[in-house]
Amino acid sequence: MNRCIIFSNTALNINKLKKISEILDNNDNIDTLNIYSSRKIKDNKIRINDSQTYNSINELINYINENDIEILDHLEINVYYKDNNKATLKYEEFDYRWELSYFNQDTNIDSLIFNLKPLMRNTPFKIFRQYRGWCLA
Repeated sequence: MNRCIIFSNTALNINKLKKISEILDNNDNIDTLNIYSSRKIKDNKIRINDSQTYNSINELINYINENDIEILDHLEINVYYKDNNKATLKYEEFDYRWELSYFNQDTNIDSLIFNLKPLMRNTPFKIFRQYRGWCLA
């Protein structure tokens, strides 16, 4: 990836995923989406890394709701456009950090950046909530 934009101190929650779904799942310029999530769970005092793959944000939201998942450690959304451009949106729970990487900046990427900026903007109240243990639920 040639360029990247970092949105820091922005926690992941279910409402944010629904808004990202509105942006990505119904976009006619997008050819495919590849989404990867991972989380660490403990079962009988054994740490297990649970990784899943999805083809839409709605599939991810359904998986979260069906399994009562509270925290995702990593989330990677690969967006493949019809004009052979690619963008990757990554979330890292440790830093509450979102990173958008892309190859060529064109109208599709500009549109994605324009739509993501208001979602990733933080207020002091949001920062206070996320450091008090806010989660996906």
